[in-house]
Amino acid sequence: MFFRVTAFALICFIVSGFPASAADEQPGANKPPRIAVINFGANNTGEDIAKIIRNTVEMSFFSKGSFEMLERTQIELIVSERKNQLKECKDEKCAAAIGELLSSDYVVMGSVDKLDKYTINIQVVDVKTKTVVIVDTIDTVEMSGLRNSAEEISARVARKLEKKRLGIEKIDLSFSIGYVFSIPIGHLGGIASTGHGIRADAALENIFIKNFFLLAGLVYNRFPGRVENVDHSSMLPMFIGAGYRIPIWKLHLCPIAAAGASYNSLDYYAYFGKLGRTDRSKFQPFFMAGAGLEMSVTESILVKTDMEYCNFFEKGGSVSCISMMIGAGMRF
Repeated sequence: MFFRVTAFALICFIVSGFPASAADEQPGANKPPRIAVINFGANNTGEDIAKIIRNTVEMSFFSKGSFEMLERTQIELIVSERKNQLKECKDEKCAAAIGELLSSDYVVMGSVDKLDKYTINIQVVDVKTKTVVIVDTIDTVEMSGLRNSAEEISARVARKLEKKRLGIEKIDLSFSIGYVFSIPIGHLGGIASTGHGIRADAALENIFIKNFFLLAGLVYNRFPGRVENVDHSSMLPMFIGAGYRIPIWKLHLCPIAAAGASYNSLDYYAYFGKLGRTDRSKFQPFFMAGAGLEMSVTESILVKTDMEYCNFFEKGGSVSCISMMIGAGMRF
């Protein structure tokens, strides 16, 4: 019952913190956006390569299932009288004019450039406002990496566009779960051995400023007894906190601080002969601070490891441990 209540509380926190979407405010906003991907430019590389990348981008958007895609043949048929305009289209005004002819909501345009490496550039033009609303770029050293790079950048752009449609383009939501290894210190270390458990948390990222995030989660830790009359101690901290993601190469260093309440219990034997077993349980204030490393495996999947100092404030003094977590999650 307790686990159900805490899980429900975590879900409520995230839902209450999540902003109302534009889809709730605008009639017809649930209709998938109509997307046209036009010809990509080729700078110091072959036009055939640009066509392949353009087709890969179109297929990546289509595979998301969140957009109504105009096929290349449809685009060429509708603007057949303006073939030169379609071929030479390189700015947002031109893209918006073509979008109006196609009755599309957005036009995706871009280029494939080559200097010391290949670079794929993508711009998304809002036809209604005639402005560029999304810009992204990706590099690859070898030609063989172009297709994978095109799929990766397309996934990023599609995700940004979908979030823009929902009115949450600046916010990411992530969930993660992992195994916890905890070393008791101080008084706890005198009565209990190394603990093991599980942790689940959720975060709203890019809150207020880029890379700042709010965090909520819960942990279950079980410490086997070290002395004869203690069977085990268990702790169930529930916390809210904040942190910041610092980019380092392909990783992010994430310092965090959090506070909350922990449901702690000590299961011990009333007699050394182990005839009577007693449980002492209570809620206690809880604080933790530490840092973690996070790496995005794909646009949606991440792996992470954390290390935190945890302190539980008991009436007779504080109880502490150092916790390490390794886990995985998803970002939406």
